[in-house]
Amino acid sequence: MRQVKALGVALGICLVLFAIVVAGCYGPQPAPLTAAAHEGLRDVRITAVTDGSGDSTDTAEMGISGRLYALEWVDGDCANGVDITVTLTSRSSGVSHQIFQADNVNDDAIYYPRAALHDTSAVSVTYDGSNEIYDLVVVNGIPQLIVAAGGATKTCECLLYYYP
Repeated sequence: MRQVKALGVALGICLVLFAIVVAGCYGPQPAPLTAAAHEGLRDVRITAVTDGSGDSTDTAEMGISGRLYALEWVDGDCANGVDITVTLTSRSSGVSHQIFQADNVNDDAIYYPRAALHDTSAVSVTYDGSNEIYDLVVVNGIPQLIVAAGGATKTCECLLYYYP
């Protein structure tokens, strides 16, 4: 008789747990994420085709605003030793801002540009008086890629990864 009661209690507990699981699966669901809740890393691509002297200046099709996380250089068929510069143009201040430069690039690469932080007196912030602290670069404008010494009529690309 005691065993029957114990089995009845166990069965009752199982039914309650089953009802909780079913209610969780079929009950009210959370609201879908809004656009702002899942905004993540974005990218913009600039493709450059060099002229007969191996140079090119190309602008992205869209402006970007946010914080630059990484820059990917896709060498394509450019000659070894290419020089690349990435600048932001058409900024709200009207002043162009160079955000990256590398000389003598030979292969595909990913770079993580950072900017030194400053205190309210425009002095670099440091950990211990000698090691500067860096953070993501603030970007606001239309990215422009300048290629030099890339070889005649060669194609290469630069992708900027940023958080809006």
